[in-house]
Amino acid sequence: MVALVLSSIVILAVIEIFIGARQMYRVQEAKSRLQENARLAVQLISQSALNTGYRGCGSRAAIPLANSLNNATDFEWDFGIDVLGNEASDNSWLPAKPDFITTDPEDPIVFDLITFRTILEPTIPVFDQDGDAFGSGDLNVGGAGDLEVNDIVVVSDCLNAAVFEITAAGSAISHASSAAPTTTPGNAPTTTPGNATTQLGKRYENAQLNRIVTRSFFLRTPPATPRPQVPSLYMREAPSGQEAQELVEGVENMQILYGIDTNLDSMADEYRTANNVGNWENVVSLEIQLLMVSATDNLTMEPQEYTFDGNNIIANDNRIREVYSQTIALRNRLP
Repeated sequence: MVALVLSSIVILAVIEIFIGARQMYRVQEAKSRLQENARLAVQLISQSALNTGYRGCGSRAAIPLANSLNNATDFEWDFGIDVLGNEASDNSWLPAKPDFITTDPEDPIVFDLITFRTILEPTIPVFDQDGDAFGSGDLNVGGAGDLEVNDIVVVSDCLNAAVFEITAAGSAISHASSAAPTTTPGNAPTTTPGNATTQLGKRYENAQLNRIVTRSFFLRTPPATPRPQVPSLYMREAPSGQEAQELVEGVENMQILYGIDTNLDSMADEYRTANNVGNWENVVSLEIQLLMVSATDNLTMEPQEYTFDGNNIIANDNRIREVYSQTIALRNRLP
């Protein structure tokens, strides 16, 4: 009898140690995943932020941009505004969000939205250009590389830059004009604006050519059955025939402040929310704060208390949450 009691005690102790070790492993694994996801989310946003506003060599402020596209002031094609934010307020955004960004109606809007106009690799060298001094002719390149018809591109040198849509790609890049936007057929049709004019503003020689896109980062609970419990960071790219892409799981909230240069010395003098920026040309840096949440519940003994965006909050579940922040300089707006 004594041996039976002692063996039971030992077994219970071993079980308790096993349960404790397993729970500790679950907690450590969840924290590691939070850190990895946070680093990835910051990296993806930073890549677009660091490339935004690129217009070739020289200072961005000294390089004017000509936009030859139809509807050049529409959200997708307004490449003169390099960065644009939307502040979450009263279950909506200020300024109002672009129409193509949708969220789950069951999710309250508590996160900010940010959009970059940014270039993509590879860079294609432009040797010279046919036609007149207004840049109406084909751009002569060694090869189009990955560039295709309907791509939106920017050609730039140390003095000027111009945005247009490719209408023929090869050893020469064409940019014929069209009266209205066009839709490329396929499983996911892509609508591109077309060119309002063939004139790029000047004749380009010894220049470079890159794709340029409008990228918006926001949060959404992924559509799935059963319904997932944590939202993810998404990116929507225009022009693109694809739906918004899920990038990183477990980003519960995103708040962004914009560093404003008030005295034109290329330094952030104060940080404001998007609805208080005023002139987006004065934004020189970003302060991004992410609230990461574990995909797994029942990791804490009681609901976690944490501080985010200046508020003390008590969670309504037993998931782990951690806050990560990063300040990013917009290097193409710096000297």
